Amino acid sequence: MKRYLPLILTVTACLWAAGCGSPPPHPSEVEIPGYTALQEQFSGRDMSPLRGRRIVLDPGHGGFFKGAVGPGGLTEAEVNLGVALYLRGLLEWSGAQVYMTRTADYDFLTVNDSTLTRDLAFRSSFADSLQPDVFLSLHHNSVASLDRTVNETQTYYPLNADGASLDLARAIHRHLVLNLEISPAKILPGNFHVLRKATVPAVLGEPAMISHPVIEGRLSLASSHRLEAEAYFLGLLDYFSQGAPNWSGAGQDTVIVEPGTPRTGIAWTFVGEDSLHGTGPGPDPGTIELTLNGLKTPFHVTGPGLIVHWSPTDPGLELPAVLELRARNLLGRATPVRRTVLMPPGAGRVELAFISETGDGDGLAIRWRVAGSALLPAGRFEFADGRTLPVPGGNSGTALWPAPAEIPTGARYRPAGPGLSDLTCDITMAELPSPWRWRLLTGGEAKSFGPWSSRNWPLEGYPPDATDQTTSLVPYQPDHPLWITAPGILPLIDPAPGNPDTARTVEAHDIYWPAVPIAAGLLGKVIVLDPAGGGSDTDGTGPLGTRGATLNLETAWLAADLLSGCGAVVHLTRHGETTLPAEEKVRLAGNVGADFFITIGRSSLPGTTTASHHPGSRTGKRWADLFVRAATALADTGDSLAVTPSYDYLLRHTACPALEIRLPGPATSHREMRLLDRGWQRAEARAVLLSVLSLFQQNGDLVPTLDVAAVIAGLDGGIPLEEVDWARLDGNLIWSPMPRLSTPVAFSLDSSHGPGLPALGDRHTLEVHAGSKWEMWLLEKTGSGFEARLMMINP
Repeated sequence: MKRYLPLILTVTACLWAAGCGSPPPHPSEVEIPGYTALQEQFSGRDMSPLRGRRIVLDPGHGGFFKGAVGPGGLTEAEVNLGVALYLRGLLEWSGAQVYMTRTADYDFLTVNDSTLTRDLAFRSSFADSLQPDVFLSLHHNSVASLDRTVNETQTYYPLNADGASLDLARAIHRHLVLNLEISPAKILPGNFHVLRKATVPAVLGEPAMISHPVIEGRLSLASSHRLEAEAYFLGLLDYFSQGAPNWSGAGQDTVIVEPGTPRTGIAWTFVGEDSLHGTGPGPDPGTIELTLNGLKTPFHVTGPGLIVHWSPTDPGLELPAVLELRARNLLGRATPVRRTVLMPPGAGRVELAFISETGDGDGLAIRWRVAGSALLPAGRFEFADGRTLPVPGGNSGTALWPAPAEIPTGARYRPAGPGLSDLTCDITMAELPSPWRWRLLTGGEAKSFGPWSSRNWPLEGYPPDATDQTTSLVPYQPDHPLWITAPGILPLIDPAPGNPDTARTVEAHDIYWPAVPIAAGLLGKVIVLDPAGGGSDTDGTGPLGTRGATLNLETAWLAADLLSGCGAVVHLTRHGETTLPAEEKVRLAGNVGADFFITIGRSSLPGTTTASHHPGSRTGKRWADLFVRAATALADTGDSLAVTPSYDYLLRHTACPALEIRLPGPATSHREMRLLDRGWQRAEARAVLLSVLSLFQQNGDLVPTLDVAAVIAGLDGGIPLEEVDWARLDGNLIWSPMPRLSTPVAFSLDSSHGPGLPALGDRHTLEVHAGSKWEMWLLEKTGSGFEARLMMINP
């Protein structure tokens, strides 16, 4: 090939001389962005969030494995190590404990195993043995085509992982983009071995392309290693500055459970921080999500959002199954996803449980169930002492008796139908610790609207393992208020359940729950929320690297919590970055019997909000109009809002009314930071809720709303608004003010700005929380406003 080079040069020179243009400059002569100077300052920063953190740095490749090689011969392995050594120095200077998978140019091969898998497996096992706070693998990229003009920043988090790993990727990526000034820049899910095997929050960074000749030259300089290390350092500092919440115990457990047996329940404790960094920010109660095989499952919380309890109350639960627990703290930092694998104990049986009151109590709770999917025919239990318990049939049931002198030690089940054999029953006995007592809910509405949740967590010794959220048995203390909530209905709050003069009782052991719905139209409705983007589809990316897909998912999560709080059954098309094809989303909507389908995305036009509907759907058109009206409170001066018809695949093929909303994207750094605010995300979610609720208004208007911030500010003697962390309206609807940030954010949502929460009835409850303090207020409508009365307080 070399002999033809002069001819090529001659022809090219003739073309230039003929006026076809000047010769293109060599890439090294062009102003290529990247690795010029640090764009942020270290001075004045609080480094204490890094103190004591355990961090594993993994300089990729090494020894036999050189990694990518630049056109000039620079190896990725040596650059990775150079950056890691600088980063180790910075982290140790800040007080972090740093561990490196390698500190020189070597690999982890053995005589018996010289494969790359062996090398990678050692790195993963090394990190797993230390159980650090985070794992960071340092790399530099190349392109398969060896295109020397391509250069971009890529930050990877584990495929199918979200939560803390994704938060870590976002924080690191933001500072790589700011300081290296390379574009394009992407946050991507990755299936690399060290990410796939990571048991802690993990990120793999590819800040630049070593295959680019100009970038290769800069990466050969120690100053570039230091600059990149400083960007990583600032990203880690950013991540830990919002806390490092976790769940107690290992990241994954295997638990033997008996379906339909609440006493085999599981509990997880929210840990805001490690002992070195204090308690840390508390949990954001609206973000606690527990899924069973990918679908939401009920749970209840004890302590001020500190302990999550789940029991396998469904006797038809198929095992094995997987529970996944997620949450965020009040600053928006996610916990690692806590996975628990549920395994079966063996053959099913009919079981009777007697749970007696202790001390001065005279109640005996009886709970029966059939493990597995079998159903008992109608009949009765016959006990050894001669008493009987009629049963209408089914999987499970409860009863409350006055305690007999002796608890029966034997029983059999006698079906009512002819030709059916008696069944032998296994009996277990337990005690309800004093001073707890049993009560039986008799308002049928309470059970029909979904599982209840006890809010008696301020009391010591709450016995969650003795309760079953799907039955009508409720534990309470006679000298303390009874506080029960359920999705979609106003809470039951009985200030003196042990006092017959004040308690709302029907019989000595019964409580009537009137079950007033928060929004009757939404009770039982099935709604599919579709956060646009995911995976390689960013749905737009802001200047600091925030993906529109990430913002869509955050808003969808918060909207799901509000809709569920109004009694709807909500499904998301994705819970992390893994997304479904459009046809699978349509199939999901059909399988769950969706009543409404809504896509939440970002507009490609700055400052633009659109609501799209199928041209043939009148409900879709009305829904789009309502959403635009609800979202008007979110618009800046100069922003535009529009309703548009569309033949989009999802709008065209879903059998139920469907809506596609496109909210403003992170077009500028100012707007990007605003969209990351938790207060703003909750406001977007409220606009979604109000649009759906308003579909059931006969007058075509938006539903009446309550300005929670204004109500709190006007409470006589209540917690000051500026101290409030969060509030809950009607036992289900979470509200929070703008997050407290260390630096001011332009265009931030004021705590009283944006759409309100729905207030359809004349009576409402409002919980107000500030740290360990909380208040419960009753709001009763008087004229055009509400009068507030303090019901309970924990000063």
